[in-house]
Amino acid sequence: MVPVDLYIAVRVAADGPVPGPHSMLALGMATAGTFDGTTFTRHDPTTFHCELQPISAEFIPETLAATGLDRASLARTGTAPVVAMRQNAAWLTEQAARHDARPVLVGRTLGHDWMFISWYHARFGGGSPLGEAAHLDLTTLYALRAGRPLHAVTGPEMAERLLGHRRLPGHVLDDALEQAALLAALL
Repeated sequence: MVPVDLYIAVRVAADGPVPGPHSMLALGMATAGTFDGTTFTRHDPTTFHCELQPISAEFIPETLAATGLDRASLARTGTAPVVAMRQNAAWLTEQAARHDARPVLVGRTLGHDWMFISWYHARFGGGSPLGEAAHLDLTTLYALRAGRPLHAVTGPEMAERLLGHRRLPGHVLDDALEQAALLAALL
């Protein structure tokens, strides 16, 4: 029997380009639907969101400013990374069981998001429930379907062409929900 994929849209807010020296400050995920190799079935999204305590003192001010998050506040009120990643692993496992499917992360800036999620799961969660190859990049998929060079594709363009609106990035959970809708439109 061929396993079914459960597509889960993801968005990360970080205060720098790489995990370790920099921190993942927020994580948003939304289930998008299942794919059996032939048919994509869209589902009402189930979501996961958390804001995390920073793990280092290093950050890039411009990158932090783009997140709209307050590091000092997150140091006091954010979820400890160990707790956040265990909660996320439990949520991913629950969603996979609920849909009798294997999770596949989907994102518009997936390389960045995947790097942080994979590193955080390995460092703080005891390993990732996602494996190493369970991901799909929306920008690449869109570029191929639209016949556009990858470097010519922007998130706002994708949203306008596929969803009929142009929205700037915002809260990580809102971004994940939009990416779930982008995937449904592409498939």
